[in-house]
Amino acid sequence: MKLTLKKMCFFAFLELMACKLVVYMGIYFWFCGVYYSININGQTSIINIETDSSYIKIIYDEENFIKIFNSLKSQKKEYYDEIFLTTKKIKTSGTFSEGYSSGIWKYYDSSGYLKKEVDYNKGTKIVFSKKQEPFDAVFLEMKKIADSILIAHFGGNFYNSNIKWNSGRSSYNTKNTHNYWFDYATERPLYFNFCYDITCWQNKYSPIIEFTLDSLGQLVIDEEKPSGLIKPTENFAFNITYKEAIRMAKEKGLKIKSDNENYTLRWIPINGTFYGEYQLVIFELIENIIKKKHLIKKYKLVIINPFSKQFIKTEEITKKGCLD
Repeated sequence: MKLTLKKMCFFAFLELMACKLVVYMGIYFWFCGVYYSININGQTSIINIETDSSYIKIIYDEENFIKIFNSLKSQKKEYYDEIFLTTKKIKTSGTFSEGYSSGIWKYYDSSGYLKKEVDYNKGTKIVFSKKQEPFDAVFLEMKKIADSILIAHFGGNFYNSNIKWNSGRSSYNTKNTHNYWFDYATERPLYFNFCYDITCWQNKYSPIIEFTLDSLGQLVIDEEKPSGLIKPTENFAFNITYKEAIRMAKEKGLKIKSDNENYTLRWIPINGTFYGEYQLVIFELIENIIKKKHLIKKYKLVIINPFSKQFIKTEEITKKGCLD
């Protein structure tokens, strides 16, 4: 299309007005102590706002919805709300922790009626309508099979005291989509991806156990992918106590406090098999510096076999991350 001088002046005027609007909004948020930016792409607008305590992202689609993400700076937690554009009522409300759904999520219809409530901490779902969601029986059966696999590999006592299902990280695949466990299934699931947390001392869990079942409930064996499983045993246990582990770490030179936050578990695969073994890692942060806009953390590790209580080795590792 050939633009005349008059048309070019008109479009320039519109662009100037849009820029002024953004500038005025920026000035307003600046006086409120808020940093603000906007990005418009077709029919979707994205607004980014920074306050003293959080980062807020608002996604606006003029045909469907408004999504609001409120990420706290002090915690790895993000509050989420999705709003029906037509009725201005809440569609979905919940919380993300470290990028995954956690806590209680609520789902509504366009009139504001509560349809479904999911508790990701307990791994439970309540549907308030008379009609249940499709394939619910399939999901329940697959969860029973997954639990039975863990009991066969670790024993019932260890399963009950040291393993917890992580429903927020569990998911399923259909022919065309990948979805998280409690997402509404519009077609029959073909694969079920399970994630379980494991702990040494009850109060700190790590998401280590991950495996997949096919539609027949058969374990999908992939030796290239970590599973967190061990060779089947009836009496598996972490025999070392927290005090014993800390004492051993101090004897090996670590300067740490007994705050219950300075350890983790890791799973090491056994070559040529689907199984592995667990190691208890006690760590101390020995260096924490900022260099060329990167945060560099250096740790000293003491590695212990939690089953036999035997010391394995010490290590030093460096982790590097970008500063925002």
